[in-house]
Amino acid sequence: MKSLFLSFFFALVINAYAGGDSFLVEIVSLTLKANDEYRLEFIQHTAPYVRDVSGLPARIIVHLRYKDEIFEPNSPSSISREQYNKAIAMLREQAAKGGKSLFGIMSLGFTPIKGKKGEFQSNALSILEQFNGEKVVYSFAKP
Repeated sequence: MKSLFLSFFFALVINAYAGGDSFLVEIVSLTLKANDEYRLEFIQHTAPYVRDVSGLPARIIVHLRYKDEIFEPNSPSSISREQYNKAIAMLREQAAKGGKSLFGIMSLGFTPIKGKKGEFQSNALSILEQFNGEKVVYSFAKP
């Protein structure tokens, strides 16, 4: 029991230190808008960063795009278009499969769209490996 608690605590510390966390979602739809931009709609079942879970499940819309001008080329925090495309492919697989899966955010992950309650903008996606080895799509608002 003590080792389970320490493992859980260590995982929380790593996620907080890295600035990211994942949460359980059910993808409702993933729709191509234009030029590699997508509209992702999901039902959020758990909250990241062990926050208050009141109001969940919640229906969320995230507008996905790859905004390369915010990333410095060859920077360690840079995300490539190739990484974005692989993440989109993984989201397509999850949407086709159905059911619940994890979705991650780094820092804020996505920013609210002014005047559109429940809608957000993501500027990059990448597949990251969780501490348990599971691969998860993470959203980035900025580097």
